[in-house]
Amino acid sequence: MKILLKASINNEDGICYEYAIVTMSKELRTVLRNRRSAFLLAEGADQNIYKISYWDYSVVWYDYFNFVEDAEEGRALLGDVQISELDDKGWIVVDDDFGLPEVLRSRHECDQLVVTCDGFWWECIPKHTDSRAATARIEWSEFEELSL
Repeated sequence: MKILLKASINNEDGICYEYAIVTMSKELRTVLRNRRSAFLLAEGADQNIYKISYWDYSVVWYDYFNFVEDAEEGRALLGDVQISELDDKGWIVVDDDFGLPEVLRSRHECDQLVVTCDGFWWECIPKHTDSRAATARIEWSEFEELSL
């Protein structure tokens, strides 16, 4: 199963991520469950914990603004229903064969998976910037529905 996530970055460098794709494999689902358990254990010991970040390169980041004059062209890969859901929720499940052109892949570093009590998301640092990009958050309840 693949998930297409909206991604964003606010910076002065003119870099603006549009999307990220993650393959939600059985192994990744297990890792996510284990990391949620670790977060809940840490939260039980200290109620002031907000998040735990892990090095994680599961996500492929894409930057349409560097290659497509109008970002709407990139969204033409999706139907109207999927675009509406993506705009509302920030992520959607796509077909396993869904992909974006390799030329649109971005250069980045320091990828992290961020886990909180409510859900998780991914972050990265675009190459040669001091900014941070982040995907939309997937709530734990939504994740469990995906994993049935």
